[in-house]
Parts: sequence; structure tokens; C-alpha cells
Amino acid sequence: MGRCEVNSTKMMRLSVLAVCILLMTTALVGSFWQGEGSSKLVSALDGRQVELYGRGAYSNHSILRATSYIGADLAMLLVVVPLLFTTAASIKKFPKSLLVCSGALMTAFYYSISLVFGAAFNRYFLLYTALFSVTGFSFGYSVYLLGKRSWKGENQTQSKDRGTAIFLLFAGSTALIWLGMIIPALIQGDYSEFIDVNTTEPTFALDIGVIFPLFTACGIALLKQKEFGYRFTPVLLTFYSLVGVVVIMQTTVQHIYGIKIPLPQMIGTVASFIALGIVALVLNVRFMRRSVKI
Repeated sequence: MGRCEVNSTKMMRLSVLAVCILLMTTALVGSFWQGEGSSKLVSALDGRQVELYGRGAYSNHSILRATSYIGADLAMLLVVVPLLFTTAASIKKFPKSLLVCSGALMTAFYYSISLVFGAAFNRYFLLYTALFSVTGFSFGYSVYLLGKRSWKGENQTQSKDRGTAIFLLFAGSTALIWLGMIIPALIQGDYSEFIDVNTTEPTFALDIGVIFPLFTACGIALLKQKEFGYRFTPVLLTFYSLVGVVVIMQTTVQHIYGIKIPLPQMIGTVASFIALGIVALVLNVRFMRRSVKI
């Protein structure tokens, strides 16, 4: 291992350490440091009465949205942070760990975007901004390191990789599920179903504008056996697996708070994401063992 590669590994570990510290701090203040207060009713933009959470960082969000943020906080704290620590520490000994680490960083970056652009302004805004900046640059650096290495698949695995590629195309297309809410709302002029006291929903833009084309491009590249596909398939599969974990934690927290999710939504946006997350995990393990080599 050359001196340059050693320095790159050290820089990667330091950046991941900074991400983990900020992630833990953000998750702790969001999920545990609730402070005083209680839920209260306010009028939404369309005049409806919305019950706000009333405590902690998410006090000015509806209970549904606040519990969604708390669930994401717990997922970061219990799963993503340990995964980042483990993979960053093992990059030197197990170079493929960089692939999983990059996927975890992508998840943390997505989470930070949701907070800095979606959470109501509060005393932790600068913390969210710091997390957004550090995770963004760390994820970018991990992608840069992936680009410097040669990650290839063996030709004889093409037929097996085709199934993984099709899964990427399908998983990416699930981001378009939000159009089922957006288009009717635009036609009817009624946005109350998903904005409550908020003015926009960053998840829609991220999923439709970034996740969908990224998964599609990677799936096509893998079908054509391009190196881009072999480099980034494990990253995206790791990301999708962690999305499943986030959805599980969000649903669990909402159940604890007595929030009842309608059956169509439970099937369409909860059970499906969890099931696909499990499939992504299985495919990722198989893909990295069989198709990725240095």
C-alpha cells in the first residue's frame, strides 16, 4: 500500500469520525432531549387544525412528521453510526468496506438534507448545516476514492448480475410512488395530505430528482457490464437497505405514539420499502462476494 493510499485511508477515517460525531449529536438532540412542552393545535395554511408535537427539536411539526424524524434519528444512532465506524475502521484490511461505507454516507447525507431543508427552523439549525456539509463532502470524497480504484465484475456472472440490475431499476422506480400524491394534489389544488404545517416536502424532490435517475443509470450500467455499475451497485444497495431500516424505525415510533397508518399507505410506502430493503441487503451480500473484485 503506497503512502498516498495510506493518507487517503486516514483522511477517510477522519471524515467518517466527524460525520459520526455530528450524527450522534443530531440524533440524540432530536430523539431524546425533548425538554418541556406539550402538543397543541394550530391552523395550517389551508385553515385545517393540525396537532403539533410541541416538544424538542420537532416541536413545530405535526405529530406524524415529528415521529417520522425521531424514527430516522434512532436509525442513524442505532444502525448507521455503528456501520460507519465499523466499515471505516476496516477499509485498510477489507477494501470492499469502502463500498458499504459510501452507502452509509449516502444515507447520512440524505438524512442531513431532509433536516436542513425540511425541518422547521429551530435552535439546532447550525448543527444540521454542519452535518449537511460534512456528510456531503465525506460522501463526495468516498466517491472520489471509489473512482481511483478498479472495481470489476467477472464476465461469467453477467446473467446473475442481470437480476441485480433489474432490481436497481425497479427500486429506483419506487421513488415515483410520490407522483400518486403529487399529481392529484396539483390537479385539485389541495396539498393538505402531505404538507400539513410545512410548505414543501424535500423527500419528493430528492427521490424523484436524484434517487430515481441515479438508480436507473446504475442499473443500465450494470446490465451493460460497465465499471460504473460495478463500482456503485453496492453503494446503492447499501443505501436502499438502510432506507428499509429507517422505515422500520419510523413505523415503530409512530406505533408507539398511537398513530394509525391507513392500510393502502402501509402496503405502498411502508411494507414495500421494508421488503425491498431486505432484498437489497441479500443482493448486496451476494453481489459483493461474487461480482466485485479489486
